[in-house]
Amino acid sequence: MLSGAGITNAHTQLEINIILSAWQLIYDTAGSLSAEKIGRKWLAFLSIGSGAVFLFMFGGLTGKYGTSDNPSGAYGTVACMFLFLGAYSFGLTPLTVIYPPEVLSYSMRGSGMALFTFTTKVCGLIAVRL
Repeated sequence: MLSGAGITNAHTQLEINIILSAWQLIYDTAGSLSAEKIGRKWLAFLSIGSGAVFLFMFGGLTGKYGTSDNPSGAYGTVACMFLFLGAYSFGLTPLTVIYPPEVLSYSMRGSGMALFTFTTKVCGLIAVRL
């Protein structure tokens, strides 16, 4: 159900989260496959540029409809969240894994990627705990 604070029904939230995960998987895969075709710089530029636009739209819709009972506003906010995370997943998710091995020398690549992966996972754990 929709309320003044947004979508409060736990089942609806679960459905949105499952669909959002599948949505991101599709865009991650598409971004990974197109990194060589588009080029890494253009992929980052398109992802960050479109992500910024969608983030501003998300913020504007949240500011306007965040406490209202307007269902269209709530669903528009969810749609902008999907667009933002799709843009992020398309470019920044694949580039996060593509760039670290490229900047490391061949002899340091294994250790560097292990440190990168460990640091990423620890930061994820810290963020979940906060």
